[in-house]
Amino acid sequence: MFKETNFCFTKNKQVMVPNMNASSEVLCESKQYPGSTNKVRLVLTALSLKCNAQKLLNTSRSEESIDVLHGIRVLTIFWIITGHSCSFALRWLFFRSSIGIGSVSQSLWIQPLVNGTLSVDTFFFLSGFLVTFLTLKKLKKSEGKFHLGLFYFHRYWRMTPLMMVLIAFSAVILRYVFEGPAWLDTIIMYDAWCRKNWWLNALYLQNFIDTSNMCLSHSWYSAVDFQFYLVSPIIIYPLYRDIRWGLPILLGFFVLTSVVTGVITGSQHLPPVPLLTKAIPESVMNNYSSMVYIKPYCRMGPFLVGVTLGYILYCNGGKMILKKRYVILGWFLAFLCSVLALYGMWPAYEGQLPNNLASAMYSALARTAWAIGLAWLTFACTAGYGGFITTLLSWRGFVPLSRLTYSAYLIHPVAMAALYGEQELTVDATFGFMMYLIFGNLVFTFILAFILSLFFEFPFAGLENVILKRDK
Repeated sequence: MFKETNFCFTKNKQVMVPNMNASSEVLCESKQYPGSTNKVRLVLTALSLKCNAQKLLNTSRSEESIDVLHGIRVLTIFWIITGHSCSFALRWLFFRSSIGIGSVSQSLWIQPLVNGTLSVDTFFFLSGFLVTFLTLKKLKKSEGKFHLGLFYFHRYWRMTPLMMVLIAFSAVILRYVFEGPAWLDTIIMYDAWCRKNWWLNALYLQNFIDTSNMCLSHSWYSAVDFQFYLVSPIIIYPLYRDIRWGLPILLGFFVLTSVVTGVITGSQHLPPVPLLTKAIPESVMNNYSSMVYIKPYCRMGPFLVGVTLGYILYCNGGKMILKKRYVILGWFLAFLCSVLALYGMWPAYEGQLPNNLASAMYSALARTAWAIGLAWLTFACTAGYGGFITTLLSWRGFVPLSRLTYSAYLIHPVAMAALYGEQELTVDATFGFMMYLIFGNLVFTFILAFILSLFFEFPFAGLENVILKRDK
């Protein structure tokens, strides 16, 4: 029998760590054994709960890692779970009295929640940045050789197994876990819709086909992200070959996504974002969701901003020296872009709904503006101009949580639906109750995410290394 302690390490101790993503760099190494014995050891390592737990909890970072990405990723998933905790509670819980969402949504401090869809654009920005930065480094190392098949296989293998495991659980087992007066209605998008449309998720077409019955309705993000990945070589490889080829393509995509989004929003009389107001009919919001919100050609702006930053950091290594006035100007413009994007819809909640032109402009530009603010923050922290923000976002405690964000994103709506759907009693929507609900959902989500990553995500990532015969 092989002992796990003989082939697991962290730093100077053995541990096989799959390259999960660019912000989870952990030392990877494998001792070589002859023939099939080495293959067996690699498979056992990939499936080892002890090794996977060590990988998940390891806080070591390499010199080349961009540490602030850990903090950005974790704070973003906190933001998403907080927003969904509140919005799902309004939808599925029985409140004794109206909580006055109309008046609450007018508050200054609540705008990050009511306009919280920008949080997903943070992940699109990170996706564009990482795929560009890492691909350009690999192209340089391989002198321009690009294995397109492996490029796509890696992304599909990285994203799909965990989602399909969750779909199988939702379609087969979830309905028997709890019961309640609205149980089956609450879980319908994870239960009945997944039994019907699971195959669309396997093909990442759920945001184009039968969108009103989407299995794991929040998985539109996975589809859009994968679709961005499919077209990314069209931008990245020309950038690597010559900026004179890549820049026109990059700018062309920027113009295309902005114009298409604005035209669809304005011509169809749609809102600029999912506004939580009774002044907009539900049918209009459904049209906005199906025509704009879940379509890749309307959400590509933040991804392209990430691509741009990835190319910039690849070219200069984040060592650009700027004069103090330019640093101040950069922070000011980044703050301005972020605030305008985040609070631009505040007047709408006070009864001043935007006209078609204003809706079209905000819809076309706000998400890109938000990503520009993030791009400066990432660049400034990497180049040494972040100050205490760099220290905060680079905290080692974010590293393990950062590795769990994909699992947390996939599982948290299902967990909330289960917890909320089984409730039989009415509740009071007090501030204390909502805080208890939010923190409870955060803790419960990350416990489930740890289990999913331990048993499925990390083992499949390790098996990829075995399949492709890579040491790391």
